[in-house]
Amino acid sequence: MKHLHKLPILLCLLLLTGCGAGNVPVSDGEDDIIVITDPPAETTAPDTTEADTEPETTETEEPATESLRKFDDPAEQIYYNLREVLAPEFGISDTDYFDPEDGEPALRTQGIISAHVQDLFGDDTPELILIRSAKQELLCELYILNDDGACELVDQNVFSVSEDDRISKPSVSIAGEHLIVRDAYYGTSGTDDSGTTIRVLDITSGGFTESAYAGMVQSEREFQLEYTDGDSGDRETIDYSPTSFDYDEISYTVREVLENAGLDVATVQASYPGGIIFEINAEVSGEELLFMVDTVPDSGTFFLDHTELREVLSGRKPAEAKTVTPTESTEETDEDETVSDDEEDEDETDEDETETTKGRTT
Repeated sequence: MKHLHKLPILLCLLLLTGCGAGNVPVSDGEDDIIVITDPPAETTAPDTTEADTEPETTETEEPATESLRKFDDPAEQIYYNLREVLAPEFGISDTDYFDPEDGEPALRTQGIISAHVQDLFGDDTPELILIRSAKQELLCELYILNDDGACELVDQNVFSVSEDDRISKPSVSIAGEHLIVRDAYYGTSGTDDSGTTIRVLDITSGGFTESAYAGMVQSEREFQLEYTDGDSGDRETIDYSPTSFDYDEISYTVREVLENAGLDVATVQASYPGGIIFEINAEVSGEELLFMVDTVPDSGTFFLDHTELREVLSGRKPAEAKTVTPTESTEETDEDETVSDDEEDEDETDEDETETTKGRTT
């Protein structure tokens, strides 16, 4: 009881210091010593205004995509893509001279060389066969029209590669749903490596598939005929020397290979004129030449376009342009065909005399 007289003073001190619910006097139960605890720290409730609770959104502008112009005629849609999309993307190759011994064709020969539009699958929608150069490669590409009216790449085939020590003269023609890729090449650096090859590429909705191959390759004065076996699909070979050519066997083998690929073969002629290249000339019924490389002595090498590409780029419809050419060529043909019976007899005699020593036609 000796401390009771101090209790009013302590209560006054507590009221003056603002003791709250947290400042409760605590006794340790032994010495009646009163301990004052610190008040809890004041916490400020977060301001939950609408501006703070909603996440910030940054508007991003999507790149503007220019829609393609639409045409009712799908062929015209492809021609539009050629002019407005593919030509600006790849460029158009020049068809003037370039020197292949430079190793890489000149920049002006880079780009699209030939373009052929044809309904390949009988669905009333044409496809596009594009032939172009890209650095040292020659490419054949298949495009289809997608739902947006754009030409969509389906497949690509590299059919020739320019090399420093080799001259190559490839060509590409089309017969139905088949591409026929021919090549004749020879070395320029003191080697006698050379060859003549024929490849058949089937055109399907999924792209290009090689279905046949035949070629005569020469190395170190030895010749080897390589071809696709019709039964197994494997590559087979037959070896020859310049004195052991069996022209009948070679012509028959090449004809069989091409016919097994579904081609209607008119003639096959195998010959060795004694120069660098063994020649295999196969004529396929209904084939249409699209592109070729030609080499003119003392002039150089040229890309030759046999398609409607330049007509399309000039703004003319290929159908309109093609109606003019056959008329002119027909008149010239009629004039050329008016030969005398004597001249025809002489031609037949010449053909009979040129027989198996240099080659054989089947």
